[in-house]
Amino acid sequence: MDIVPLLSTILVVATIATMIFAVASYILFKLRERRQARPTQGIVNGELVGEPQFFRIFKVS
Repeated sequence: MDIVPLLSTILVVATIATMIFAVASYILFKLRERRQARPTQGIVNGELVGEPQFFRIFKVS
């Protein structure tokens, strides 16, 4: 068995697998981006949106 066909087969399979992983990761990224429609916490138009995840807000009275 010659080594050149074996190495070329490995190279072609690795290239095709890389392209498949790239397309799959792009599709999953777009799905995740679409699902994140509303922020859980943040400042929108100068107002605090959502509940804090770790700390309570301290208001000086």
